[in-house]
Amino acid sequence: MAVFIKIRDTNPVFDEIKGTGKIGIPAVVTEDKSVLIDWEGYLKQKRLQIIKSGQSCSFQ
Repeated sequence: MAVFIKIRDTNPVFDEIKGTGKIGIPAVVTEDKSVLIDWEGYLKQKRLQIIKSGQSCSFQ
């Protein structure tokens, strides 16, 4: 968790959520080491189906 907090505090991708009470999880780190907080958009772009059930989710 400490490694994630360091990334979150120094990566500009997280600037839009700072001060909102959110911590930026889930986040996606891509193969080229880009960090994305729009995980649903990323999975849809990869043509993966998002299945939401209750308080958790999965993808196929």
